[in-house]
Amino acid sequence: MTVKIAEAETKFYHALKKFDHELATMWENHRDLVKNQGMTTTLTNLIENRLKNIT
Repeated sequence: MTVKIAEAETKFYHALKKFDHELATMWENHRDLVKNQGMTTTLTNLIENRLKNIT
């Protein structure tokens, strides 16, 4: 049982690290876009609210 818990924790932290990296990349790309071509404020707020619900 302890082995399964350790495996689950490892998988969780790996997925969390990947998610954090991809989220950071998304925000970096968003900031680099021309203002008119970037995500709308509504979409940005929606993503931030969903992230708060996840964590």
